Amino acid sequence: MRTSLLRSVAAGGLVLSAACSGAAAAASVAGADISDQEVAAAAGVFTSVASLSTSPCGEVATEGDTQEASCNRFTLGALIGFSVAEDYAAANGIVLTDDEVTDTADRFALNFGEGALQAALDANGATYDQFVTVLRGSMLQQEVAAALVESTVSEDELRAQYDEDLASHVIVQADHILVETREEADAVYAEVTAPGATREDFLALAVEVSKDPGVEQNGGALASTPVSQFTPGLREAVLELEVDRISPPVQSEFGWHVIHMVQKEVTPFEDVRADLVASRAGPAFAEHERGLLDNGDIQVNPRFGRLDPQTLIVVRITSTDPLASAEPSGPVNVAPPQG
Repeated sequence: MRTSLLRSVAAGGLVLSAACSGAAAAASVAGADISDQEVAAAAGVFTSVASLSTSPCGEVATEGDTQEASCNRFTLGALIGFSVAEDYAAANGIVLTDDEVTDTADRFALNFGEGALQAALDANGATYDQFVTVLRGSMLQQEVAAALVESTVSEDELRAQYDEDLASHVIVQADHILVETREEADAVYAEVTAPGATREDFLALAVEVSKDPGVEQNGGALASTPVSQFTPGLREAVLELEVDRISPPVQSEFGWHVIHMVQKEVTPFEDVRADLVASRAGPAFAEHERGLLDNGDIQVNPRFGRLDPQTLIVVRITSTDPLASAEPSGPVNVAPPQG
């Protein structure tokens, strides 16, 4: 059986093996146990971070639930994910260096202000080393999620995703005139495309006739904008319009538009590929974890609840659950070490 990096979460006087205490593990992943003590130590970390973000650690589910129990469920769900990621990483040669984790931890701590994270950890009985270990688990899960995408999604699928969302990867600067009727738009188009007409003529006409509420501030010259932010109807026209060209009248819910393309910048596929992978990483990891759950490789002690197969969150067992007769979820009590 592998030695989980989660073992170090419980360092610092909280270690008590399930065998010594007589209690069953909080959960197991592919035969590797997650102990109550690991949950308690990591919950201290999550509670500390949540307090700095002014948000609760977990959500109280129903009457009779407690914040402590909900935090334990949230924490156990996270540790299960970390353990799943650790298994995959070990089998596929994915490694995080200490420097990577340390640098990320330092940046994370500075985001809250000097000393704030350590003070929160102290207040919740957690240590900075435990925080770093939890952070390592989270970072490793992100690396594994990206690796799962790389192993299951083809380059053609990523390119198709890029093409489908091309509007998000194109930024334009354009001049714009909005009028109410097609007849007005036709007249505008004829005037701005007449021989000898200039951009200055376009903008002067925009100030004179455009119904765009922003024309008083921008004179018809729009700021650089991702095409995805244009209203439907305009979006396709803007994508197709070439630089230094003027569109024929285009209708939208606001009226009729005539557009002069000033600049267009298309971010190439290679520059957004990592973002496309990241957008698929969460679902890819969830599918991998569900596969393990379906195969019976993930077991959760009903003292905590059950792992919901859809959300992959440990949820409280209620009277309608098949496990309702089991001991209900409750706080994790960390007993002092015994021989």
